[in-house]
Amino acid sequence: MREEKVVVEFSGGKDSTLVALLLGLRDGCELHLLTFDNGNLIAGIDTLHDRIRELRELWEFWRQNPWTRFPPPPFEWKFLSSSELFWRAWGNAHARGWRGEESSPVAAIPCPICVMTRHALAAEYCKEFGIKFLADGSRGSESVIEQHPAFRECVEEWLRKEYEVKYITPLDGFSGGYVVKSLARYGINPNSCEPVCFYSGLGEIGKIDERRAHELIRSMAETAIRYVSEAIEEMKEEGRPLLQESRFMHYVPPKRYEII
Repeated sequence: MREEKVVVEFSGGKDSTLVALLLGLRDGCELHLLTFDNGNLIAGIDTLHDRIRELRELWEFWRQNPWTRFPPPPFEWKFLSSSELFWRAWGNAHARGWRGEESSPVAAIPCPICVMTRHALAAEYCKEFGIKFLADGSRGSESVIEQHPAFRECVEEWLRKEYEVKYITPLDGFSGGYVVKSLARYGINPNSCEPVCFYSGLGEIGKIDERRAHELIRSMAETAIRYVSEAIEEMKEEGRPLLQESRFMHYVPPKRYEII
């Protein structure tokens, strides 16, 4: 998949950073890195901006050096707000639960709806700019809801049918140790630089029967897709823009003072 236009759901973490490096530097793809603010970020905005600066410096280094056979095209980075869409979708799930119309785990665990919100907005971006590929840093971990094979199957089917976008996961099957070593080879800080969400960790699952897990997680994914799709239609009917810039896009970190 060389020299294609690709949207990467970029959190600034180790996995999505390696995806950007592999697709951009190794494969020469034109990258559109999208970071999403779901309205629940409580820390790490400054480290995310540090990561973007680090990548820009590395890209410039590769482009200016004569030994680079195929200089990578510059990448585009946008920090978009997914807050309104997320809260509409999750709020609808809660409201139906309170009214006794429907009971679903996605009303209690925000992660599936949050992830589907991210996928939907990234796909809307692909649709607007004529991009056919959407990637993220999923490694296929069965201990995390949104990386479980059943969840990713639903995402792949939905994006293909609804948006005609191919969902790709370049790190599928990679270990965390391999990711860290690969970042070090590129001279990139191997620490995670992604913003911290208030709900971090709620998407992790314990050991349960494999068949039961597959059925449950697929059901959660399908329900999350339905709520997000309904919220998108609501916003479109009201004339609300889906792709809105986050207030953190042009974040300026506070001055750091030294104690003398």
